[in-house]
Amino acid sequence: MSKVNAFLQFDSNETNLIEVEKEIKRIWREDKGYLIKDIKKLNMYLKPEEGRCYYVINNKHKGIVNL
Repeated sequence: MSKVNAFLQFDSNETNLIEVEKEIKRIWREDKGYLIKDIKKLNMYLKPEEGRCYYVINNKHKGIVNL
């Protein structure tokens, strides 16, 4: 299996999307107390003009991460 890197470049800024995903999972695990294996679906909505990533886990849990 190959390693995937994903970057969002906008207005001379660059964000590593894999790191954004890791932060969402950290929040899920550490702040919310859930297990990573309980994530069945993760939708990430990137808004670079706002400097934020909105996310929805399992079509139910919503949150925001700063880019």
